[in-house]
Amino acid sequence: MLQVTQKIITCLIVGLILSITAKAQTDPTTFINRGYFDSSQRDNLSSNGVYGIGYTGLHTSSMFIFNMPGTSTGSLQLEAFFWGDLKYRNKVDDKSWSTWNKIATANVDLWNLDANRNQRYYFAAGGTTYIQGYGNKPFQVMNSVGASILTIGANAEMSIGTQPVAGYKLAVAGAILAEKIKVKAAGNWPDYVFETGYELPTLQQLEAFIKINKHLPGVPSATDMKNADVDVLELNATLLKKVEELTLYLLQQQKEIGAIREENVSLRQELEKIKISLNKGR
Repeated sequence: MLQVTQKIITCLIVGLILSITAKAQTDPTTFINRGYFDSSQRDNLSSNGVYGIGYTGLHTSSMFIFNMPGTSTGSLQLEAFFWGDLKYRNKVDDKSWSTWNKIATANVDLWNLDANRNQRYYFAAGGTTYIQGYGNKPFQVMNSVGASILTIGANAEMSIGTQPVAGYKLAVAGAILAEKIKVKAAGNWPDYVFETGYELPTLQQLEAFIKINKHLPGVPSATDMKNADVDVLELNATLLKKVEELTLYLLQQQKEIGAIREENVSLRQELEKIKISLNKGR
């Protein structure tokens, strides 16, 4: 990113030099050294040329001023400072000078200031890149036809292939491929199913509900899934609850099966006794 900015700055400087050079071919006064002036005199300079601007105890910079062609007069001032700062300002006709726009500095590079002089992105010392925007959509990336492909809203809502959705930090129009996703658990996890006193519906009650509603109790129906957003964490908790309830049903049935087996063993033993008794009476 920094290399791109440096290339843009280089192009601006080269373009400015070419423009001045072209004007010098028709206006021999373009490169005249106008002398040395105090910084407080900058607003009163009005002729093409190179000016030495002195800042007592700080630094010295050079400034180019030239009139823009056309019926409306215009001026552009470019200042370059020995420590690496480069900035410009302009005015049209007899209006006041615009504020100074920084193209580059030794510590911070500013680029693409908008009409309100708000900086759009800049690089800070230490390697951190800051992106700054304004309004409801401070940051947006568009494709070659101008369609938005990534947007960040004012409250950190991000969208890919769609627009930010209020109340959601990420909205994606399309499939997402990930190797791992973690969802932070919140609320009451359904281990309460195993607590003493939990009222497990009977299988008869469950069967009656399924016959009427065509889905499990507490689980969204197919219509609900089509017409409403799905909370992944909530749905997983609901499914876990059903698994735990199913475990309780299996345990109950296992107990009933065990009781039936014991009863069958007892009945077999009684039957064997009866058979032995009958055989002895013959």
